[in-house]
Amino acid sequence: MLGLYGLVGVILLALWGLVIGFSAFQKQSLVEDAQRELGYLRSAVAQHTESLFRTVETDLRVIDRWLQERPGIDPLRDPGFNNLVDDMRKASGGLIDPRMVSTRGQLHYLPARAGRPLADVSDRPYYREALKLDAGQLYIGDPVLSRVTGKWGIPVSMRLTKPVGDMQVVFAAVELDRLQAYHEQFRVKPSGAVAVLRRDGVFLSRTPFLPGLMGRNFSDQPWFALMRQGPRGATITDGTLSNNPPRLQNFEQLQAYPLIVSVSRNVDDVLASYYERRDMILAVVAVITVLGLFFAWRLHRAQHASQKAQRMLTEVFELSTDLVVQSDMDGNCLYANPAFRRFIGRAPDAPLASLSALDILGEEQFARRESEVLPTALRQGYWQGETLARNAQGEARVLSHLLIAHRSPDGSAQHFSGILRDITASKAAERQLHESEQRLRAITDSVPALIAEVGADYVYRFANRAYEEWLGIARGDMLGRSIEQVMGRPLFELIGPYHARAFRGERVDYVREARHAGQTRWLRITLVPRLDQDGQPDGCYAIGFDITENRKVEAALRENEQRLRAIADNVPALIAETGADLRFRFVNRRYEQWMGLDKQQLINHRFEEAYPEEVTRAVMPRLQAALRGEAVEYERQITEVPGGRVLQFHLVPRRDEQTGTVLGFYTLGTDITAARQAEAALHQNERLLVSITDRMPMRVSYVDHAQCYRFVNLAYEKAFARPRQAWYGRTVREMLGEVAYQKVEPYILRALQGEAVSFDGELTTAEGYRSYRSDYVPQFAEDGHSVVGFVCIITDTTGQKLEERRLIALSQRDPLTGLLNRSGFDSRLRDALQHAQATQSCLAVMYLDIDRFKQINDQLGHLTGDLLLQGFGGRLSKILRATDTVVRLGGDEFAILLEEIDSPLSAARVAENIVQAMQEPFILEDRSVAVTTSIGVAVQAGDVPVVPRELMRRADEQLYAAKGLGRNRYSLEKGEAA
Repeated sequence: MLGLYGLVGVILLALWGLVIGFSAFQKQSLVEDAQRELGYLRSAVAQHTESLFRTVETDLRVIDRWLQERPGIDPLRDPGFNNLVDDMRKASGGLIDPRMVSTRGQLHYLPARAGRPLADVSDRPYYREALKLDAGQLYIGDPVLSRVTGKWGIPVSMRLTKPVGDMQVVFAAVELDRLQAYHEQFRVKPSGAVAVLRRDGVFLSRTPFLPGLMGRNFSDQPWFALMRQGPRGATITDGTLSNNPPRLQNFEQLQAYPLIVSVSRNVDDVLASYYERRDMILAVVAVITVLGLFFAWRLHRAQHASQKAQRMLTEVFELSTDLVVQSDMDGNCLYANPAFRRFIGRAPDAPLASLSALDILGEEQFARRESEVLPTALRQGYWQGETLARNAQGEARVLSHLLIAHRSPDGSAQHFSGILRDITASKAAERQLHESEQRLRAITDSVPALIAEVGADYVYRFANRAYEEWLGIARGDMLGRSIEQVMGRPLFELIGPYHARAFRGERVDYVREARHAGQTRWLRITLVPRLDQDGQPDGCYAIGFDITENRKVEAALRENEQRLRAIADNVPALIAETGADLRFRFVNRRYEQWMGLDKQQLINHRFEEAYPEEVTRAVMPRLQAALRGEAVEYERQITEVPGGRVLQFHLVPRRDEQTGTVLGFYTLGTDITAARQAEAALHQNERLLVSITDRMPMRVSYVDHAQCYRFVNLAYEKAFARPRQAWYGRTVREMLGEVAYQKVEPYILRALQGEAVSFDGELTTAEGYRSYRSDYVPQFAEDGHSVVGFVCIITDTTGQKLEERRLIALSQRDPLTGLLNRSGFDSRLRDALQHAQATQSCLAVMYLDIDRFKQINDQLGHLTGDLLLQGFGGRLSKILRATDTVVRLGGDEFAILLEEIDSPLSAARVAENIVQAMQEPFILEDRSVAVTTSIGVAVQAGDVPVVPRELMRRADEQLYAAKGLGRNRYSLEKGEAA
């Protein structure tokens, strides 16, 4: 009875194991299918995203190149540049919005709105990071919320090769709402999402939109670490990112840009149908289990039938092509069916006691069995997966493996049953088929053509993305339906006959008009028969190209050819096209008129057939050079027109765009007779200018707007001992040196702004003192506004300056004593106060006179008085330092200036010395005259500003204080007197 119940339990356990194993297998299969679908969507999103940013990069580089070729324009207001930017906006449907950023970080819309910037973005990373990169490198910044439009966008910025005006960075914002609207079509409803991240972990975009994710960095998340390990892959996240259940995620790193695209959906959505089927199966199996237990008590009466069934099961295992094996808990083989024995190379009657799982699986798979497979089987009753093993021939094979753990009625594990199937061939075929389908889908989705496969029953079997987008029908709604169902009866009646011809084995080409996106378009369709294994047509491939633009281009080309002919016949130049065989292909009307030849004499005739031998002999080497790919320029005197003319010819090679082979050359001839005559007159004027200026004593030169010398006269050569050829083309900075240039640069800039400038300069060298006067006279262009340079006239004013110095020196000296007078003292005191303030030093001013000088003058006479004044001043000069200044202010009043003294005490010592020295009598005309002096001293610190008059007033007050104390003494501020 126990054996019978045990058998029932084993069967039910096996049933449950099979159900659970099948459920696990079905769940894994559904997840893998969902991941494959996400992989297709991810590939499409990656291609679109990379194409979008490649468009942005191309637009920014076109802007940079356009601006570099026109450095003088104002990008904010130039009509041509703003038309270019508008075309870029329209081409992207408003998805890409180019703007400019100035060197100060001011963001400007294009065209400029009232000249005001939109915002200050100097603190934005996309501006700062762009400045750190080399010119032309792209920086994709964090998503930003526009301060102007209130919309989110991904900033893409690039530093210009060279700043144009005040503009330094070109910037484009990819609007997220438009990008997400496009990504919406790739999102698996309802829980699917499409995301774009930067490789450093920053979130740039998500569809559906979640504001809390924008700009956040997820580089520390485990799922993002997996994204960085390879170019593409799939994973299952825990869903914490968007507060959702676990999600399937399929990602890819873009090769050209530091971006990662991700397509995801909830696992629960994928497994919803699985859960329903699983619950139903579990319910059925539960009912079967109950019924099995109910009837188990009756099975003991049917032991014979049960044993028969056991034998039948064994026979099934024996005849099965699947590999069936049983092993004990230690891995020793208990049973193996013939298929298993054949796989491992054991004879049918060979004993199994010595055969273990280690022998069968090898060390690596045995370790996996011990660490993963057996624990899982013991925990949930079974394990299902794939195993690698080698057969008797040593070949590595892939086996699907179902391992069932058998337990005794008390729940202890007894042994394991394994059912294996060799799936190596199916795995390889599945992989090859999947890779082939992926390649086919990737190729056809990348081709700019409409591609479809139609069976002989007019039913669609395949359609690429372009075909779906053109018809506006999803692939699932098209495949399996007929042309008539998809396109309607009227269109089927139009194109059906073409397909019928293709089904008969004929290749068919036709052009038809179609409506797409509200516009009339033209399609060129090619139908290629599809042949079966017997070589008989059983359908066709349809390949369509939109040739609307080609037709427009062809019409425009015809119109342009007519316009070109009209322009070429009316331009004031000779135009011709010559082939590699030197035969004329085209000449304009002026070429015929000036050369005295009509078109019939030139077209399809060789050069030597149309021109005289002497002309051919002179010109042929230049024609051969043009055919070698060289650009040739030469002049020729022609006599075919009255009076003769001088023509300048340019030969430009015409090359094959693909191979670069020279196919001929274009000839452009212009009349330069007037230019040559003007050059001759210019040379004559230049010789006259040189003749005049070389006889002038002043230095004369001409400097252009780039500050380069274009002319110097003979005086320049003599003054600098350099020939005039050494000056031409060299800048003022190069010729004068940095120190001298810094002195004249402000005047040069003023002259180049249109201002007439005059200034004086001085130079003292070992050869002596020189002074000069410079006059810069700006030269204007013909428009009267633009400055093209300036004339520099330098006059030597050394003699005049020396005479001025002599007169100034005389005006500042006292004629009686030879000392400085009041005028000279005022100038010297101002300079001393400025120096003291600059160096934070002290100075002192002494105001002194001769006590009772009037009595001496009245008693001894004015002559003696003058001699006393001379002696008094001379004695002062001897007492003081050479750096001190002695001044006669007038009458018997003197002043002394002491600079850079240590303290007021130093001034007091000097004053005391003067008082003592003046007590010694003066010997005047053999007469001894004794005098005394009174001194007022004012001390000034350099850190306190003061005017000279105030300092003299303070010294005068101290002089009166000394006299009030009895004369023959000095008085220092703050009451000191001696």
